[in-house]
Amino acid sequence: MEDKFGVFKPVDQNFSDVYQSFVEIRGEVSYHIYRRNESDLEAVKDGWSWPGFLFTTLWLLVKRLWLYAILVFLITILFNEITFSIYSIEINKLAPLVINILIGQYGNSLCINRLKKLGYTFSGSVLAKTPEEAIKSFTKTNSKWWIIPENNAFLFSKWLKCWKT
Repeated sequence: MEDKFGVFKPVDQNFSDVYQSFVEIRGEVSYHIYRRNESDLEAVKDGWSWPGFLFTTLWLLVKRLWLYAILVFLITILFNEITFSIYSIEINKLAPLVINILIGQYGNSLCINRLKKLGYTFSGSVLAKTPEEAIKSFTKTNSKWWIIPENNAFLFSKWLKCWKT
């Protein structure tokens, strides 16, 4: 199915997921742009966070999510001590993995919540390879076409990935 510009649009959700994987292989991912004032922009990647998964506590500290970093550290230590003395070692290794998966999945949402508490507002979504490139691309275009309601950001990022290629 093509639109009037000859751009192929996904017909169903399964194709959309495959198409998103193809776009990510090329190195482009969707970034949500948050703005506090004209010169203060932050880009947050949409979706899974590999650094959040692989380096959980360190990543939380770098992103200035102090409370979550302390909680993850304490829960990991506490769970390791409790399970080590009660259960086998295999269960002991499961707790950090579960925490890493949760931070990998929801870490970028935690960053968005932190930005909202600091007074940032959602300004739009762009496709880019890095957060710096996303901000540069957003400031270059800086048109009302990019500004969309936040509750439509997910649908917009899916559409944008299909439209850009």
